[in-house]
Amino acid sequence: MVLENASLETKYEEGRDWIKHNFTLDGISGWLSVFEMNVRLVGSLLTVYAFAGDDMYEEKAQEVVDKLLPAFRSPMGIPYSLIHVESRNSKNDIDCDKSCDCNIS
Repeated sequence: MVLENASLETKYEEGRDWIKHNFTLDGISGWLSVFEMNVRLVGSLLTVYAFAGDDMYEEKAQEVVDKLLPAFRSPMGIPYSLIHVESRNSKNDIDCDKSCDCNIS
């Protein structure tokens, strides 16, 4: 891993421990962009997993994906743009045509 190679093992371990013990989407109340969640969270966790080989990162990515799944259950097969992870509801952004966050994943 890049941080390990740069002799920053302590910082890497601190970050890993924080993710393991503190990172959760539980209790988040509000609408989140499905695209951004995929790119930023799932993508980042899987990238670190690919470099570090630590199953914890894959498990955390799976937790995020599980929270996003309702957005992919649309009648057209195209995911909704927004997810409310607490209620597991999803919808399209009403300004979808004006938003750069409204991408098809």
